[in-house]
Amino acid sequence: FVADAHYNPERRALLPFLNSLLKNPPPQLFLMGDMFDLLVGTLPATVEANREVIDTINRLATRCQVIYLEGNHDFLLQRLFPGVKVVPLEKQPMTVTFHDQLIGVAHGDYDEGALYRFFHRILRSEKGLGWIDRLSLNCYTGWLVRSLQRRMAQKSLCREYDRLEEKIPSKRGFYPEKTAWIVEGHYHQGREKSLGGVHYQNLPAFACKQSYFCVRLTDNAVVFELRQYEES
Repeated sequence: FVADAHYNPERRALLPFLNSLLKNPPPQLFLMGDMFDLLVGTLPATVEANREVIDTINRLATRCQVIYLEGNHDFLLQRLFPGVKVVPLEKQPMTVTFHDQLIGVAHGDYDEGALYRFFHRILRSEKGLGWIDRLSLNCYTGWLVRSLQRRMAQKSLCREYDRLEEKIPSKRGFYPEKTAWIVEGHYHQGREKSLGGVHYQNLPAFACKQSYFCVRLTDNAVVFELRQYEES
């Protein structure tokens, strides 16, 4: 499970990590959203800026199963990743089964406020993005997109999010009753909390310390093991 890599030309750790997986692919790879600072399948400027990573993910998908949960920075992706199971926001949260245990997964922003959801519904529509693309091209070939990318590159990705503890309990109601684990990104916190027998795991941002999780079964219990990628 890898979340929130926020890849851009200055933050490139995701690319060597994916190349290392090509040499020793896992059975499954969950990309939990916001893998890119900005990638929109219908905006060519964002596609070309991330072409090398896109191609690497597609190569990896020929060697293992890749599940990509779209985030708020990367969406309308299916056309870019034909061999990847892409899960858009409207189909999140979703559940998967691991050794008869139900695990709920999502990028994590499905329960934000009404204004957030309204804005992102427009932003994720191809018609709305068509106007953005035209404006971008009319502003000196992608100036608007590049400005957005620069702004996002300056964001502080590794800060503490104080409200996560109060948000976690309400998330339980979005998942089936028999869910054993809930795994989400979006908040960049790397925290775990027990919710009455359900384990909530918020993933750390790969962009911060190149951390990710591997899941395994130990004594009939699902265990999430934190690992850190170090480029050789």
